[in-house]
Amino acid sequence: MRVCVIGAGLSGLAVGHALRERGIGFVCLEKADDVGGIWRRPEAGERGPGYESLHLNTAKQLTGYADFPMPESYPLYPRHSQFAAYLRSFA
Repeated sequence: MRVCVIGAGLSGLAVGHALRERGIGFVCLEKADDVGGIWRRPEAGERGPGYESLHLNTAKQLTGYADFPMPESYPLYPRHSQFAAYLRSFA
């Protein structure tokens, strides 16, 4: 079986993780230089539709990966930069 995951945002990373857990090889294609999708940091000049005041509108416990919780030090609704860092550490 050959699998290609398009995009390394929140969903693409979750799919890649699930495939790896099941021993299925895959290739992930991402047009940007880094993972994170819309959560890349605009203040650092990173591409993405994110903006300075972007933050989660769902609680971190509901949005994070089940087997990779967000740091306890993060607020209930993390800023884009925190969520981008979380996605990088997951990847």
